[in-house]
Amino acid sequence: MRKVYDGLGLLFSVLSVVVLAKHGFDLGFVAPLKQALDYYEGATRFLLGWAEPYVKGALHYLLGWTGWHLQLYPHWRHVLILMWLYIAADALSNWNFGDIVDGKKWRPRRPLAVSIAVFGSAVALATGTAAGLVGLHDVTSNVLMAAVSVAGFILYEFGFDALATTFLRDTNDRWWSAFRSHSYPAIYLTVAGVLVLVLCTQVARVAYIRALPSPSLAVLALAVVALALYRIGVGVFWTVRHRELSERWSEVFHLSISGPLGLRMLEAMAGAVLFILANAGLKL
Repeated sequence: MRKVYDGLGLLFSVLSVVVLAKHGFDLGFVAPLKQALDYYEGATRFLLGWAEPYVKGALHYLLGWTGWHLQLYPHWRHVLILMWLYIAADALSNWNFGDIVDGKKWRPRRPLAVSIAVFGSAVALATGTAAGLVGLHDVTSNVLMAAVSVAGFILYEFGFDALATTFLRDTNDRWWSAFRSHSYPAIYLTVAGVLVLVLCTQVARVAYIRALPSPSLAVLALAVVALALYRIGVGVFWTVRHRELSERWSEVFHLSISGPLGLRMLEAMAGAVLFILANAGLKL
């Protein structure tokens, strides 16, 4: 069952990234690959189409008093799916943490896994919805959409740190002190996210980028790579702190949860690149 989930998760991640790249870089695909993307987009409409009226109703209920004209654009589904797959993989890894670690006494993580699944799903839905409210008409709106997506990932990381502090800290540790020590990576991610957004405002002035139909979607696809590298870095830091001299580095890195998650994200990006390269080859 785990292998089936991992396979489907990788497939949906690859196709989500390809769709973002397709819209961001205005890519055209040959018939067989275009049909695969059409099936995928049809699947996302089938899986999330039932929720769209409820999401729109909630938006009008919460924000109708403002008098704003609210429109939910189709790209909200791809932002939601990509973020939810990231959170689901994180939750599943934490759920299986006790089963994976043999011979070591680690604090059970299943309550943490359930908590981050619930919290993360809410953040993914809110982020996808907020990103979907931004019509990608000009440079400003593209940067705003990227900012909303980056903010969603940062909010999840801080929420994860708060939940991890609640469930995993030692009983004699004060919550706030433990949270501060847990949250350093999320603070670094926040700084990196702000730098990426500043970079976006400068890159968006480049003539080629301005000519793209949806620059923020292209930037968001690249931001996934940055997030994967961040997760791998957290995994390396965890491995350095917890590895004993008699243990193999790769085995402890695999237990870090964050490191393997980052590697799976890079696998998804590599799959998307291969998909696009295959398309280019078939066009020859």
